[in-house]
Parts: sequence; structure tokens; C-alpha cells
Amino acid sequence: MEFVHFTGEETEKEFLEKCLKQWEISIEQDPVRGLMQLGSMFAEVRHRVAELEDN
Repeated sequence: MEFVHFTGEETEKEFLEKCLKQWEISIEQDPVRGLMQLGSMFAEVRHRVAELEDN
């Protein structure tokens, strides 16, 4: 597995667990690939924060 897929339907606990899993996957990758994967994860974090602010 190279990337955790976020559906947008996760509970907060499931979301955080997926973030931790992505971290574990990313630190085992080539540094450039790992940074790209973490960038994608943080884009999802940004999206989740925006949704919370809208509510």
C-alpha cells in the first residue's frame, strides 16, 4: 500500500487513524515521494478543517 484513501465519510477517529497510517507509509518511502504523499494528506486535513468552519 502506498497511499491511504480518504473518502470524506470517515469519523474524526477514523480520519486521524488514516492520517497516522499515511505517516507510517510515507516515512518508509523515498523522501520526495513521502513528501508528496504527506502533502496530499495535509490537503485533506485542510479540506476537513474548512468543513468544520462552515458548520
